[in-house]
Amino acid sequence: LNTKTFTAMNQLKDRYDLTQKFIGLGVDRLEYTKGLIKRLQAIDLFFDRYPRFKDRFTFFQIAVPTRMKEPYISYKAMVEGLVRKINKKYSSENWNPIVYRDVKAEHEDLAVYYRMADIAVISSVYDGMNLVAKEFVSAQVDGKGVLLLSEFAGAAEELEGAILVNPYDIEEFSDSIKKALEMSVREKKSRMKTLQRQVKEKDVYTWIYDVLGQMLLISGKKVRRCSYLFENIGTIPRNRIFLFLDYDGTVTPIVKTPDKAVMSEEMRSLIIKLQQTVPVAIISGRALNDLKQMVNIENMIYAGNHGAEIWDGTRLVKGKRASSSQKAMKQIIHELRTSLSAISGVVIEDKGITASIHFRMVSERNTGRVLDIFWSIADKYKDSFMVTTGKKVLEIRPRGIWNKGDAVKWICKNFGRKRIPVYVGDDTTDEDAFRAIKGKGIGICVGWNPESDYYLKTQDEVKQLIKVIGNFKS
Repeated sequence: LNTKTFTAMNQLKDRYDLTQKFIGLGVDRLEYTKGLIKRLQAIDLFFDRYPRFKDRFTFFQIAVPTRMKEPYISYKAMVEGLVRKINKKYSSENWNPIVYRDVKAEHEDLAVYYRMADIAVISSVYDGMNLVAKEFVSAQVDGKGVLLLSEFAGAAEELEGAILVNPYDIEEFSDSIKKALEMSVREKKSRMKTLQRQVKEKDVYTWIYDVLGQMLLISGKKVRRCSYLFENIGTIPRNRIFLFLDYDGTVTPIVKTPDKAVMSEEMRSLIIKLQQTVPVAIISGRALNDLKQMVNIENMIYAGNHGAEIWDGTRLVKGKRASSSQKAMKQIIHELRTSLSAISGVVIEDKGITASIHFRMVSERNTGRVLDIFWSIADKYKDSFMVTTGKKVLEIRPRGIWNKGDAVKWICKNFGRKRIPVYVGDDTTDEDAFRAIKGKGIGICVGWNPESDYYLKTQDEVKQLIKVIGNFKS
């Protein structure tokens, strides 16, 4: 915080008597997509529901006109009329609930507002990335600010730690303002630390790298783009197949906890029937023994721990560097259990060689805290372990360990040299397998994935695929 910014903050606080008050901030172009009317309606309801915040909360709205023609002129009049109405309704002798400015603020001035604000509100009803959210996060050096972010803004997809709001739900919106103002300092700092890490990691250079990478990916895969399988079902061979199936999210639906992922009897019957003519292997992130118990099909090849453990039907084959890192894995699991034990909904799955941290049942308010604690511990072990993110799960695996792609190649080499591998999975941990069989087999993802050849719309369509491969009558 330089002297100039510090002085400007104090001058602003003195001018509006803000020393003992909460401060809210909105920085927007003055147009309907920014949801200013909905925001002001939520602020109106907030003061009506929670009168104790009168004289204690001031909202600064910077609204910059960009188009001076209809319907923008009328929209400007509506916004300013609502500001006057709210100020008249709730103001006291020395306080107005809303300070409204319709002039462009320079970057130096914005830095002052961002640093001063306790909450920043982005209530777009239709938006792109919205850089104001990231500017606010970047300016929060002391980490005391809370970001309220519209779920319709592009930034909502990558800024975990923000309070997401639906600008059309005025009651929920007003309650979210109250929640942000009453949030504990510990939770504020935890959320902001998570947000700042995300903003720092996903900077403009990362964005350029991702865009150019996708362009190269698309240009190199014009013939092999990911298409809907059942519009191209004729491309799937009916013989000489070796079928590989992921477990969670593929042969079973995604559920809240790992123990609830039970295969349906219909799916089990289809796989057993298919085994009579087509070799099948189940590959999963689960521990091998757990996987065998959950599937419970004889004469099956199983690969657990993302390919680090393989059961070929008669013996156990452990992948590269499987056992040497188990002591360190127990240490990191112990630290995670200790640090995350107070947060409801976290499930830590110790799989011996690897570990999974499930947070599907964690409340939105605690998700940022879970991620912050997890990464602070995982970063200490980054030389020994790698982290893969899945659907509300974080997978920890030793570096150099076998992955699902290694397992597929080993199984094909030993049991299916003359067969065409067809791999069906559902998330990022299956991408190693998709890459391993590229040009040699067929990758199918439940949900779209650029590494796969085809996709299925739902997990239930896996059963239909098995019927097609086995030439079963529906």
